[in-house]
Amino acid sequence: MSITVESSAVSRLLVMELFYENYFVFITYKRWTLPHYIATIHKNYKDTTIDKAYHCFFKTLEQFADDLDTAKEICEVSNALIKKRRMSNNYV
Repeated sequence: MSITVESSAVSRLLVMELFYENYFVFITYKRWTLPHYIATIHKNYKDTTIDKAYHCFFKTLEQFADDLDTAKEICEVSNALIKKRRMSNNYV
């Protein structure tokens, strides 16, 4: 026996979770930046938090950087953005 729960709030959360990660599918890697990511997420989902967006952005980049099946160009962009974050954190 299965129970189906239909809720617009649950649906919104599921879609939002998908979009956090699907940004990297919908947006070309040449346009990836943290400000663009946060602006895009916030534009589409007003309930988003900057902390969650920041965490998801870099978590996904780290997954790309560590994946041997990811295209070289995407790995390079991911590593450059991760390096930029680390450098900016050193000067805070």
